[in-house]
Amino acid sequence: MKITLPALAGALICGAAALGGANVFAAPTPTLQPIAPGQKTGAPCVTKFAPLAYFNEKCARCHGQYGSFYGDDFGKGQSDAQLHQSVDEMASGPAQAPLSAHDVDVLTAWHRALRDGKPFVAVVSAAPDGDGFQLQGEISPGATLEINGENIEVKDAKWTARVGAGALKLRARKGEATTEVEASAAAFGP
Repeated sequence: MKITLPALAGALICGAAALGGANVFAAPTPTLQPIAPGQKTGAPCVTKFAPLAYFNEKCARCHGQYGSFYGDDFGKGQSDAQLHQSVDEMASGPAQAPLSAHDVDVLTAWHRALRDGKPFVAVVSAAPDGDGFQLQGEISPGATLEINGENIEVKDAKWTARVGAGALKLRARKGEATTEVEASAAAFGP
């Protein structure tokens, strides 16, 4: 599934930040309404929150690194709203590390991707670098990443890439599942 969005500032980029299971960019304060494939829901920018790092620091003691203790039935039968509520309650309760509404949305997007068996990719930070940007992000463990057809090194579910100011196509693959996100690097600008 592929989503193309306009280059405007102000939202988060999560490949499988899927609301309703579609791979989309989520608006700064996304709703939990189903999003039709191809529907434009917001503009790309940066999460400024690393959901996998948070999970491994605050949640893995009970749920395993990257949710490895969840099992095959994780999240099955839960609506998006129920999954969102569970993530928020676990962060505030057992993890004792409450999150902002935005961060709960990002962490829920990762859980949704995990539940749905889709690779997750997020741009966590973007810094101007000459005529382009230095991007840093997270990706589902075991997934590979291409940006504009170039293989990007992934280590411990983290990646870094320098990109020009033009169009970006991020493709995360894990097994047979693929998440594609298209955007303009100009969205990361000041």
